[in-house]
Amino acid sequence: MKRFILGGLSVLVLSAAVVPFATRTETARAIQTNVAPVTLVFLAKRGMLRERGIPGSGGLLVGYRAGRVTEETLVQAGIDEGILAPETINDRRYLRIVRNQLRRLGTDATAGDD
Repeated sequence: MKRFILGGLSVLVLSAAVVPFATRTETARAIQTNVAPVTLVFLAKRGMLRERGIPGSGGLLVGYRAGRVTEETLVQAGIDEGILAPETINDRRYLRIVRNQLRRLGTDATAGDD
């Protein structure tokens, strides 16, 4: 009988330790799926989305100007990478901000050329 009680208590203690860990993991995943548009473009510029077909550094600007990289392709890469929620692809405001950030890449690159 003591074994059953000890076994039951062990299960309770272990489950109490596992639940907060699972909650933290879910919270971290939720935070990851809320990357700001500016951060998404920054990550792309740093080459963090190369595996998803988005060139980094100067290639991002070239790809944008050539029409190979759009706000939609960048957001889709973020979704595929797991840093954006799938519904972000339908968020017009988010897409507009990403587009504006992509446009600024060219002006940022030439800002120090005076």
